[in-house]
Amino acid sequence: MFVAYLRSLDFSWRSSVATAVLFWLLPDLWRLALVPLSEPLFLVTLVAGLWTGSRLETQPTWGRLAGFLAAFTLAYHTRSMGLAIGIAVPLALLMRGRTVWALRSAVGAGLIIAPWMIWSGRAAAAIPAPLRDTLGPYAGWLSGQVGGEGGYIGVMVTRGFALAGRIVGLFFPGVQGWRVLLAGLVIGGVLILRVRRLSA
Repeated sequence: MFVAYLRSLDFSWRSSVATAVLFWLLPDLWRLALVPLSEPLFLVTLVAGLWTGSRLETQPTWGRLAGFLAAFTLAYHTRSMGLAIGIAVPLALLMRGRTVWALRSAVGAGLIIAPWMIWSGRAAAAIPAPLRDTLGPYAGWLSGQVGGEGGYIGVMVTRGFALAGRIVGLFFPGVQGWRVLLAGLVIGGVLILRVRRLSA
């Protein structure tokens, strides 16, 4: 399935097989797959969602939309983090200028997500307090992970500045004070221009 996913991204057969073999030799994936919970099934449904999503993105049809929504349903109801696929594919279609198909896939994903969100929100009240941390809804925990103290955004900003300082130090060794800021602005401007061209 992973080879088929790579083929849908225009990889050659040889590159697809080599990349799949190397990718599936990663110890992290096997450690995740050996957990006797929903993780192994999620890996399979995630790859299915990526594959069907990339096929829909390449050439949208009603059949491919139905295939993607079926794979997304399995991924999302296996692990709620499958939500990322339901967001990524409509955004990819939108970036390709396929606005109508982006809306169709977003509406379809929304119809799949809504019943579970409504039910789990109401059912959370019935979960005993000591078990809510494990069995309760993830929304509060996720928002805390993203924006709370020591959350993802704060950590990424801090690491971004540290990385920028190291890059400036690599290109301009020994530069200190206001010259570091000036050199950083020059490098940042060049990077922005190149990334813009690359994305086009």
